[in-house]
Amino acid sequence: MSTKNQIKFELISDDKKLFVKGPLNCDSIINGSSEFLKILNSINYEKLLIDLESVEDVDSAGVTGLVYWYKNALAAQKKIHFIRVPESVVNIIRVSGLDVVLPVSLSNTKPL
Repeated sequence: MSTKNQIKFELISDDKKLFVKGPLNCDSIINGSSEFLKILNSINYEKLLIDLESVEDVDSAGVTGLVYWYKNALAAQKKIHFIRVPESVVNIIRVSGLDVVLPVSLSNTKPL
């Protein structure tokens, strides 16, 4: 698999935080969602902060991937919050009308 479309995850258990780095587009979501689900199913806490500060090359398919992750977290009875979301991603979320569904924040704090 090309690293161009590879998303990377780093789980910091002490902070209950998952850092996401790399492209957030159709290819990376397809290639990275199974790893995300493994991480989600491996944690033993109910709330997880997902830090998106280092994502790049974001498109609408990448935002759809966030919805997929969110729905899987709900199914696993876990709450996730997307933090430090780049403004460009927040704009896609708002234009898509997903800001009422996805818990997102531009900062390191509570969702919008």
